[in-house]
Amino acid sequence: MTTPGAYRSDIRAISVSVLLLAFVALGSLQWISARWLYSASFESAERTDALARARHVQEMVRSRADTLMRNAADSGAWDESYLYMSGRNPGHLTLIFVPESYWNLHVYAYAFVREDGHVKGARQFDVAQGQYVTAHDGFQKAFARDGVIGRHLDRSPKAEGFASIDGRLFAWGAGSILHSSGQGPPLGHLVMVTALDDAFVQTAANMVQSHVELVAHPVSGSGFNPPRVPLELSDVRFSERSESALESVFPVSPLDRDTVLMESLHYRAQTNLRSPNFRGVVLRKDEPTILFLCHQEIPR
Repeated sequence: MTTPGAYRSDIRAISVSVLLLAFVALGSLQWISARWLYSASFESAERTDALARARHVQEMVRSRADTLMRNAADSGAWDESYLYMSGRNPGHLTLIFVPESYWNLHVYAYAFVREDGHVKGARQFDVAQGQYVTAHDGFQKAFARDGVIGRHLDRSPKAEGFASIDGRLFAWGAGSILHSSGQGPPLGHLVMVTALDDAFVQTAANMVQSHVELVAHPVSGSGFNPPRVPLELSDVRFSERSESALESVFPVSPLDRDTVLMESLHYRAQTNLRSPNFRGVVLRKDEPTILFLCHQEIPR
């Protein structure tokens, strides 16, 4: 026969077991909620953040070419430039840009190109000498009528783009050479070129606090469809590089018929789930900077 004391002990044991099971179940449900219900929303937030960074880098790359085009159009409308193309100001080729133009405006090379595609004069900056010198064969060919830059100059008074010259990536911009009065036909184009070098890439990386790469990538099939400006999620290809790193890759511009300039933007994103008392999800980049934090208070 069960005594009243033993019966009460059984009740307490059962009650404690039920409470323990309830707490375990509650903790499990909270962990499942954190792991499954929140993961999709934070994956979306992570990609939205990556898209914002990609848009920033896209604008930095595009602005290099756009700035060159506007400066070339302005300098091409100087009377000195017009007279040079007319054969009456031969010294202008070496005077239009000085070493400070390289350091301040990032003008790596420039050229005066006639309407028929003939390169009247071209210069590039020699870092070792600290001055502009006669452009090497690679640039001479790029500026020529059938070159990677020259073949784009007869389409409009202004032009801009990107090119691979001697294995290096460059942005360029061009403007028509006109008389300052605006009268008369154009005599050609002034082309300005800047290097998308390691210094530029590092500047971009610092701006978006991510690892940034610029690569020339062959394309196949029907060709290349330029991405929208600004980029949309569908323009960016996301892939997991590791358990805590996300890569976003997007095209910038065609270089030629078979090559496209690609932007590869990397950043690390680590998700910390705290259970059973889940307090939030924290996404971290390479630097310990909190991107997102969602608090869920647990009643006591």
